[in-house]
Amino acid sequence: MDEKPNSFRLDQSQENCFHVMEVLPYEPKGEYACIWYHAYEGVGFEVLFVGTYDKCAEYAKNSAKKVCADFKDGEYTEYYDQVVVDTGIEWQIWDIVKLPE
Repeated sequence: MDEKPNSFRLDQSQENCFHVMEVLPYEPKGEYACIWYHAYEGVGFEVLFVGTYDKCAEYAKNSAKKVCADFKDGEYTEYYDQVVVDTGIEWQIWDIVKLPE
């Protein structure tokens, strides 16, 4: 278990897999959040933006395109509520999630 100010993180590893849960604080300034995370040598999470669905989607796409441009063989994939970049070294993901009311 790892604790940072204003957050809570729990890591669990078994055989060939691992699970990470992190509770992050955010300012409830909108209906949706753009949450970024990455996985390879460790896992990190961050609430990048809170707002409307359209603003979160725009933020996610712009951020992912910038990251992808930094890697020669980077692969960019876009879904309705998620943008994924495979840098060739790690995966970086931007999820657009509806916040609880």
